[in-house]
Amino acid sequence: MGAMGAVSGLSLSAHRRPGQRILGAVAGAAVLVATDALARRRQRPNEIPPLWSRIVTSGAMAAPLGWAAGHLPGARPLTVGAGAGAVAGLFGFRPQKVALGPVFGAAVGRALAAVDPAMPASVVAATTVVAYRVASAAVFRDARSPSWPMRRRPRTCPSSSPWSPGPATSAPTTCGR
Repeated sequence: MGAMGAVSGLSLSAHRRPGQRILGAVAGAAVLVATDALARRRQRPNEIPPLWSRIVTSGAMAAPLGWAAGHLPGARPLTVGAGAGAVAGLFGFRPQKVALGPVFGAAVGRALAAVDPAMPASVVAATTVVAYRVASAAVFRDARSPSWPMRRRPRTCPSSSPWSPGPATSAPTTCGR
């Protein structure tokens, strides 16, 4: 987590003087390590980290990608925001999230461009992803069972594990198939 935070902090401060870049990398590492430590302390066995921790990590992952996207020809806050929103929407896997991502990202990019037309692409990408994840969590509140850990009902047929498909023999079985 420290390395990811350092890269994120460096990308967020890449437009600054060298001393400020180092400070940005150290601050990014410290924030992400502290976030991860607190999240892991509160995490129960077989649970995924809390949502707020995953949102912070998503923003940290988006910053270096935004920095790289900012070096592409024609990169502006609007396009970087739309791209970051599209990627964040794709990771939502549901059609409404996929459709909302680029629209939301373009709106955030436009708002950030209104504040500063030369807004660094890393800031635009990280802000877009964090804002999208927060808005998505607020709007799409239906509980979904996580794919990790898998929650499956044990089968009633005898086997070596309650979650295995059945006996390891090739003989026909009456295990509810």
